[in-house]
Amino acid sequence: MAPPNEPTSSVLSDIKPKSSGKYFELSDGKLSFKGVTLLSEVPNNVSFSSFPSICCSSGAPFPLYHRVMSLWYKGGFLGFSNEERSNRLENSLGKFCGRDFLSIFRFKTWWSTMWVGTSGSDLQKETQWVLLGVPELESYVLILPLIEGKFRSALHPGVDGHVKLCAESGSIHVKASSLNAIAYVHISDNPYNLMKEAYSALRVHLNTFRLLEEKSVPPLVDKFGWCTRDAFYLTVDPIGVRHGVQEFVKGEVPPRFLIIDDAWLQCISFDGENPLEDAKNLVLGGTQMTGKRYRFEESEKFKMYQGGTMFGTNLGLDAPSSPKRPKMMISSEYNGMEAFIRDLRTNFKGLDDIYVWQAFCGACGGVRPDATHLNSKVIPVKVSAGLVHPDQAINFYESLHSYLAKVGIAGVKVDVIHTLEYVSEEYGGRVELAKAYYKGLTESLVDNFKGTELISSMQQCNDDFFLGTWQIALGRVGDDFCFQDPNGDMVGVYWLPGVHMIHCAYNSMWMGQIIQPDWDMFRSSNILCAKFHAGSRAICGGPVYVSDSVGSHDFDLIKKLVFPDGTIPKCLHFALPTRDCLFKNPLFDSKTILKIWNLNKFGGVIGAFNCQGAGWDPKEQRIKDYSQCYMPISGLVHISDVEWDQKIASAAMGEADEYVVYLNQAEELLLMTPKSDPFKMTIQPSTFEIFSFVPIKKLSPSTKFAPIGLTNMFNSGGTIQGLEYSESGAEIHVKIKIKGEGKFLAYSSTSPKKCYLDGAEVGFEWVAGGFMENPKVAASVEGGSSKPPDPPPTYAAVLGKQSSIASPSPSIPIKKPGSYRGEPVIFFSEEESSIVAEPLQLALVAKCSYGQPSLDDIKTHMKKTEGLRLAFTMGILDTRHLLFQFASKEDFLMVWIKEVISINGYLFRFFKWTPSFLSGMEPSIVPVWVSFSNHPTLDDSALTSIGSILGKVLKLDGATKSISRPSVARVCI
Repeated sequence: MAPPNEPTSSVLSDIKPKSSGKYFELSDGKLSFKGVTLLSEVPNNVSFSSFPSICCSSGAPFPLYHRVMSLWYKGGFLGFSNEERSNRLENSLGKFCGRDFLSIFRFKTWWSTMWVGTSGSDLQKETQWVLLGVPELESYVLILPLIEGKFRSALHPGVDGHVKLCAESGSIHVKASSLNAIAYVHISDNPYNLMKEAYSALRVHLNTFRLLEEKSVPPLVDKFGWCTRDAFYLTVDPIGVRHGVQEFVKGEVPPRFLIIDDAWLQCISFDGENPLEDAKNLVLGGTQMTGKRYRFEESEKFKMYQGGTMFGTNLGLDAPSSPKRPKMMISSEYNGMEAFIRDLRTNFKGLDDIYVWQAFCGACGGVRPDATHLNSKVIPVKVSAGLVHPDQAINFYESLHSYLAKVGIAGVKVDVIHTLEYVSEEYGGRVELAKAYYKGLTESLVDNFKGTELISSMQQCNDDFFLGTWQIALGRVGDDFCFQDPNGDMVGVYWLPGVHMIHCAYNSMWMGQIIQPDWDMFRSSNILCAKFHAGSRAICGGPVYVSDSVGSHDFDLIKKLVFPDGTIPKCLHFALPTRDCLFKNPLFDSKTILKIWNLNKFGGVIGAFNCQGAGWDPKEQRIKDYSQCYMPISGLVHISDVEWDQKIASAAMGEADEYVVYLNQAEELLLMTPKSDPFKMTIQPSTFEIFSFVPIKKLSPSTKFAPIGLTNMFNSGGTIQGLEYSESGAEIHVKIKIKGEGKFLAYSSTSPKKCYLDGAEVGFEWVAGGFMENPKVAASVEGGSSKPPDPPPTYAAVLGKQSSIASPSPSIPIKKPGSYRGEPVIFFSEEESSIVAEPLQLALVAKCSYGQPSLDDIKTHMKKTEGLRLAFTMGILDTRHLLFQFASKEDFLMVWIKEVISINGYLFRFFKWTPSFLSGMEPSIVPVWVSFSNHPTLDDSALTSIGSILGKVLKLDGATKSISRPSVARVCI
């Protein structure tokens, strides 16, 4: 914070355009940016408003608000007014033609996918957003339909290139004639930054959802799991679940999370039947979809389970079921679901999280009236749905979730979220109904599931994201993973996995700003497409889970995705399509390979997938096969396809002079520089290649090195957990922390002298050209669930990277290791610890919780704007912390006392580094301004003496020294 009584204008001074001139402008029927027309023939009733004129305040965190307001000139709102009031308003926003676009539209009520074209008339109905290429400005423009008041909007195709906006309330009783901010427009020269900036602006404007960067994700995103859906469908029972988990454990891929899908909560019945009796002979996707929930407890199969019989012959199902209590939640006896969950955890120690499935409104058909304590009413749509009154939404979710939490369930997969769209007529419209339900779900999530343990599904509509993701941080980004469509795959072409990948990759561009993208489960045993699915999951950046039937697994395939302890080599980002795929159709243009990029700790990765052979047919309004496109496709891949700057920790890797490239499927090793020609590839139908790009480190004039990782895993680079380079005399040492088991591969321009694994020398193979391979590596770093996670970076690790400021070498003698609790240790005295920390006595940690600009921008700002006198160095501690080391005490104090500095709209908070620094903990030492009233004549020595009573005096206030503020004397300690 700024010191008391000092102005804060220095913090907010950069909230202004970076240069003069007009930006967005609507005049003469044209919406333009810097004179370039984006939309023409804009109707007279359409208005454009600047961002600050609409959004002048927000409940968003101040750093985020500040970041958005500093870029206000890059976006604005579109609105329109009509003469007549209506519950459904349609209006043209203007037209564009001959301009490439990428869009996302809903092809089902609950699923969305990509579409490309060149005109407003090429758009599909229910478009969620459209991204326009603006080569004249080397930029991209995003048009986003929004919610405003009680209306929700989407884009539709118009005639002659026009873009129509349709805003609807969902109730004939809710009408309007004008909307001022029903669409948002934003521009950027980077398409990935564009999505970040636009959704950040909308988060500040709407304040009804939170960004992914603001939320914690469920722990399961780093793990392998099993979902019972395709294994059992409606026949799931305790015996099957037990056998399923046990098979994975025996196969040496223990699941760390379990999702018990539909039918564990089968307590549903049909209209006209006994409301207190389970329906019989349900048909998946048929009669199952119309049933209504009549009680909130497990089905009879789980209720009959007796505790302590996990490995019994009949698994505890011999006892009679407990009496039915339709208006009550559960018995407290040790049986049923609570006993089953406890026995699962007892017998499978690594099973961290157990989720269960639920429908958003209770069941696919809702809740049956009068069957519970809740006020439920049947809403007559095409297939009637029993809707609990929105006033009782909090009670509804609390009733179910409190029971689940009590019996040991960690979280829920919430499905069929789209239902509310059909039943909002009598409840104030879709926006108001959704607000009530999401409020109930959010409060219950916080109360019962740690605020994070939820997977959302069938929710791919913009109002679900704008209204329902305050707490939800994980959700499906694709259609179902099905491998064959019996209605559309007439020629035996298994094209649906490719369609699924397209959904996931392109949806992640917008959904990934708000939730962690979940690419869904797949079946490891399907011969034709399991490997294709697995390749995409390896680098998707989210959880990996399968829905294998019991006894039907490909453990060798799963082991290419999963470590022996059930965790995964997860990428740092979520996978996104590369720039050269944004305006292309990788499904049926017969020429485009889907390329998705991601980042690892020590390299980048590109996945190239041949998804050709299917896609959306606008005339038939369905996804169908294009079998003529199911053929080998050729393309190009290059280092520049990786968006290195999307994570601050990886930005420096994008500036390397040379890279080693490993092709996982071809098992080839290449060298590439930023100036090299792209690598030419040909990918067969429904197959892929994964390219790992690793910056090469020049260790000496003749020695260059780059670790690639374990080549038996699809994401080889993700197996490298740590990398250190050091010198000892004439020797160069490389220390690599590897997780997993298998073959380790590295590039070394010269043959290493020795190779060690866990301290023991091991053999290796090296061939001319730099191919170095250790044939057998078993380095289960962090080995299993019983071992602690890696500690955060220490000051010693950062200290070793400082080079431009000379520091004295610590004068500590070489020590012999001792032993503590059976582990080797080195003991240091307090004095020795102080010696080691001495080089960092003028070091500050800079924390930025909501993203950072580039390292070059930070360095430039610190030198020019903050006026640092002498040299300083800067290093990355983690994704939210940088370490600054100053050569001047004056520079050190100047920055520390400021505490907060704004750099390109990002707020950095500075605090003094101490040896006890840990990421996520508040600093133990902070500067404080102390005031002494009625002492205008205190000289420097007197004020320093008085201040020293409270602590070490850092600085005297300038106003005190000049007596320009005689009412008080101030000192910083």
